[in-house]
Amino acid sequence: MYKQLKYTFIYLLGIILMPVILVMNGCSVNNLDVDVSDIVVELKFKRFEKDLFEIDLEKMEIGVSRLNSEYGLFFDLFTRRIVNIGGADNPNLAISLRGFITDPQIIEVFGATQKLYADIEQLKSELLQAFKYYRYYFPNLYIPNVVTFVSGFNYAIVTTDSILGIGLESYLGKESKYYRMLGYPRYKSLNMNSSAIVPDCMRMIASSDYELSESQKDLLSQMIHEGRILYFTEAMLPNMHDSLIIGFTAAQVEWCWENEKNMWTFYLNKEVLYSTEHTENIKYIGEGPFTSGFSNESPARTGQWVGWQVVRSFMNSNEVSLKELMEEEDLQSILTRSNYKPRK
Repeated sequence: MYKQLKYTFIYLLGIILMPVILVMNGCSVNNLDVDVSDIVVELKFKRFEKDLFEIDLEKMEIGVSRLNSEYGLFFDLFTRRIVNIGGADNPNLAISLRGFITDPQIIEVFGATQKLYADIEQLKSELLQAFKYYRYYFPNLYIPNVVTFVSGFNYAIVTTDSILGIGLESYLGKESKYYRMLGYPRYKSLNMNSSAIVPDCMRMIASSDYELSESQKDLLSQMIHEGRILYFTEAMLPNMHDSLIIGFTAAQVEWCWENEKNMWTFYLNKEVLYSTEHTENIKYIGEGPFTSGFSNESPARTGQWVGWQVVRSFMNSNEVSLKELMEEEDLQSILTRSNYKPRK
C-alpha cells in the first residue's frame, strides 16, 4: 500500500523551525500579495487526537473500528508509520493502542496540547487563507484534509496526496519542558510554537509535491531548489515576514542582508557550488547553530537563504508562473536567467 502512496514526514528531530521575531520582508514590493478574496476553499479539519483519547477503554475493539472507519487512510498511516504499531490487520492493534493512550507520559503531553490548542480557530483561519493562495496558483490540485494528532514526539508534519497531518506536541512553545527533557538544541526548540505550524505545512507541501531528483546532488541545484521551496511558501503566505518563512531570528535575517555579497563571494571563491559531496554541502544547507565558514552570528542554512534570493531575482526578471518555477528541471539555468546581484 505505502509503495504506491506519496507521503512526506517532518521528523521532529529534523524539523526546520521558525522563529518568533518578525522582520520586514527583503523585497520592498510584494508582487505575491494577489487578491484571493473571491476564491472559495472548503477546508476539512479534524482532531484525531481527541477522538483517539476519548476511546472507551472497556470497548477498545469498538473504538478502534470506529476510528478506522472514520479516518481511513490517516488511521492506517498513524498506526503503521507514525507510532509504528501495525495496521488494521494487526490482531493486537487494540491492545497496542490502549498501551499508547494509557501511557502516563503520553497522557501528560496530550493534556498539554489540549490546553494550548483547545481553540484552533486561528490556525484554521490561517491555513484556510494559505490554501486560497494555493488554489489561486494551482487550481487543479487537491486541497488536503487537515488532521491534528499526538504521536509521542515522533513526527511534526505529515503530508500525503490527500492528508495534511499536524503533530501538536511539536508546537508547545520554545520553553516547553518536554523539549529540554528530550535534549533538543536551542536552535531547534527556539520556535516550536504555533507561529511555525502554517509555514511548516506549506513548506512541506511544496517539498512533497516537488522533490529534488537524485541526479541533482550539486550544491547549487540544492540551493536553488530550497530557494524555490521558500519562494513557494512565501507565495502561500505573502504577508508573512521573512524570518517566519525561513526560520531565522530578526538578527540573523539582518546578518544575511548585511553579508549577502560576502556570502555569494564565499561560495564562488570556495568553488563549492558544483560540489556533490554530501558532507560538504550539508555545511551550507543543513541545520545547525551557524553556517560553517562564517561567523557564529550567521544562521545555519545560509545556502538556502541565498538560493531564495536567486529565485526571487529570477521571478522578478522573467515572466514565469509559480507552477513553471516549481516544475523547472534545469535548476542551474535559474541562476543564469536570474540577473542575481547580491546587495552590498
